[in-house]
Amino acid sequence: MKGKIITVLVCLGFCATVLVIYRTIPQLPPIAQAEPALPSPSEATIPCYPKQYRPPVLTKKSVVGTKEYFFVLATPTYLTNSPRNEQELIFERDVIKKSCKQHDFGVNPFTDFIPEKVAIDFKEERWKQTLQLIGIEEFKNLLNTPPQIPNPFYLYEEDVKAIARLGFKPGPKAKVIQSHKDLNYLYDFLN
Repeated sequence: MKGKIITVLVCLGFCATVLVIYRTIPQLPPIAQAEPALPSPSEATIPCYPKQYRPPVLTKKSVVGTKEYFFVLATPTYLTNSPRNEQELIFERDVIKKSCKQHDFGVNPFTDFIPEKVAIDFKEERWKQTLQLIGIEEFKNLLNTPPQIPNPFYLYEEDVKAIARLGFKPGPKAKVIQSHKDLNYLYDFLN
């Protein structure tokens, strides 16, 4: 009986110690409150934002020196406001010169017109969204897709660096484009 009482007292002491330690650990807010959503940029933030688009959703902002870069999703006003109609837009704003311009990237690598650090940041955001949309297994399959007609899949070096940040690398079947010459050769080869 004496042994049971000692065991109960030891257990109560242990539980009290755990409770005291637990109460001294700072409590984190719920995930939804841990990181506030990025505000949508306004026309004051992006003075050159085209009026033919609905207000943008800020996906990523990056700063290098006196320049701010914005990677946004926007829907043209003539289309319904839905995710399938969203277009990616990139803006560059020089805070000192108070200038702003929109970059049209088409199939070109982002590094053709913005610094590599910014390009990789933006590509990481793009690949992160793709990963969340299709899941890990499909993402791995995508990264091992060979280039085929009519829409050949290929990666630029900035894509490889961005997906490496997410813990992935391209598979052996994927084509990594090193230069515009490689891209021209790829399209000539497939046609």
